[in-house]
Amino acid sequence: MFISNQQTESTYRNKIMLWKNLQCHIRKWYRRYDLIMIGSTMNGFGLENSDVDMCLLVRHEKVDNRDTALMHLNQALRCLQRYKSAENLEIIQAKVPIINFHDSRQNLNIDINCNSSVAILNTHLLYCYSRIDWRVKPLVLIVKLWAQFHKINSARNNTLSSYSLTLMVISFLQCGINPPILPNLQNHTSQFRSFYHEDIQPIIEDIHKKDLGPIYIGSSLYQSRNTQSLGELLHEFFKYYISFEFEHHAVSIEAGYKIKKETCRLASYPNNNRGHWKYIGIEEPFDRTNTAKAVFDEKIFYRIQSVIGQSYKQLAGNNNLNSLFIEISEEQCPSLESHEPDAHAI
Repeated sequence: MFISNQQTESTYRNKIMLWKNLQCHIRKWYRRYDLIMIGSTMNGFGLENSDVDMCLLVRHEKVDNRDTALMHLNQALRCLQRYKSAENLEIIQAKVPIINFHDSRQNLNIDINCNSSVAILNTHLLYCYSRIDWRVKPLVLIVKLWAQFHKINSARNNTLSSYSLTLMVISFLQCGINPPILPNLQNHTSQFRSFYHEDIQPIIEDIHKKDLGPIYIGSSLYQSRNTQSLGELLHEFFKYYISFEFEHHAVSIEAGYKIKKETCRLASYPNNNRGHWKYIGIEEPFDRTNTAKAVFDEKIFYRIQSVIGQSYKQLAGNNNLNSLFIEISEEQCPSLESHEPDAHAI
């Protein structure tokens, strides 16, 4: 399942070619603009059908409000209207606005945000985590496929984003098993300790490299002593989250262990909002916001919990991966079909 659904080398090359072409096109019109490839294409957790995420980086300017970001995105949009294979161009007026379009030549959907240094940093951080142990990638991708199948993998529909699911898996591998498979990179290496970097250019250069070399913790090459199989880890993942007290705790890969949700609510970071920590708390490792803030509806929260619980039972019953991809009945789990998504939650 992992092999057949992971992003292929051919698709990766097509995305890189698209990025290079778009970068050259935009730089012809606006020399101070750079395009940075971010998200699952570059962080090691891409599916074959994943969209392409990019960041429009404005040189020598701090874009710290939505209006300024929209101004730059509108300029980039006018530039992209001259790009022959760009179709269905639009700016999506979410809290974090993005350009969305389809590239007919590569048959890819693209989202472009503006000056999201957090997205650049977390892309690099997740890529480093993906390379520490061979079990990390397939576990994340199976969880994403499972969530897609059960329709709980869409922030636009007030469920969990792929980013949130990835953070849940990484956190589980840090603190949900013993011995752990993943270390806390932000605790051990100065490269990731703070959101505030004097220069993110080295991070940008690393993102566009194919191989960064081995991961060291201090002077030692990191290697986990955990010998559990992928199947055992998947079973333990669901077991961990059916007993997770979401009412009182939040997921945090920055801390390396679960933390009190009230601490997250009261944290004084620029973009943090106390009202966003309602049901599921998953701390963004750099700006400390809640990546699961879209889950603000009680019925959807219980639906997600029910899917996790039923999936655990099915997997425990026969130890067959395919059991995770069996429809859960209405009696077992409330439906999401009647719920209207809230566009303002994105």
